[in-house]
Amino acid sequence: MGFDQFQINREELASLIHEKWSEWAQQIFANPTPEKIQEWALIADTPFRELNVNERSMFFTWADSVMMIYADLIINRLSAQFRKWEKADRR
Repeated sequence: MGFDQFQINREELASLIHEKWSEWAQQIFANPTPEKIQEWALIADTPFRELNVNERSMFFTWADSVMMIYADLIINRLSAQFRKWEKADRR
């Protein structure tokens, strides 16, 4: 994998992180009630395995997006390696 491909995947990952952070920040700014702040603080202080199903699902959605970026990276790297092997076999 070349540096360019690494940069592309890095850019995708950074974009995704920004998107999720932006969604979270907009929720906070839209409705910063004491109850919401307490809820967010509780989620932040709770280990992932102890979160309820709804709280965990938002993290799984984000994890799925990150995994797709990594899967694309792996597939691209394997494809490049297979092309190298095919070239070597033809010689």
